[in-house]
Amino acid sequence: MNEGLFNELLESVREGGTILRSEAPARPVRLRELPQDSPLYQEALELRYRLFFQEHGLPWAILMDEHEESSVHLALVDGERLVAYGRLTHLGQDAARLSQILVRPEEQGKGYGRRILAALVRRAQADGAKEIHLNARTTATGLYRKQGFRANGALFPSRSTGVPHLPMIYVPDPPG
Repeated sequence: MNEGLFNELLESVREGGTILRSEAPARPVRLRELPQDSPLYQEALELRYRLFFQEHGLPWAILMDEHEESSVHLALVDGERLVAYGRLTHLGQDAARLSQILVRPEEQGKGYGRRILAALVRRAQADGAKEIHLNARTTATGLYRKQGFRANGALFPSRSTGVPHLPMIYVPDPPG
């Protein structure tokens, strides 16, 4: 192990933290749109439930909100294993909402969050969205800001979980 990496690890241990080596290249993955009858969509539902709702004692039915069936479900897939997921819901002709964005916990820190977010934004724009909304957990606002989202309101507790979220919006710069 080189001395620089050793010192990083040592400092992390002293601080009680972990190191995410985001400069390590991510494995090649494919972007897939998930049909709702696919095993990968089921895997996405299971991850969404486990990561967002299970610890709050909420029922499985929480996943099946009024937007689930009409939304576009995108995932990054390594072989046949889902590594990242996000849901895109159209809000009329010119706007879209991103939600339920996740990266499998053991795959975090490898750039997959940035990649699924970029894919969701590109798809929303290709579908005609001129502004893209999301409600970000406070732990994820840095990722969204780095990708061009900005705060669009005050911090609020999620109705279902009570977890603080910040409304954010992405409005691309006009061409030219």
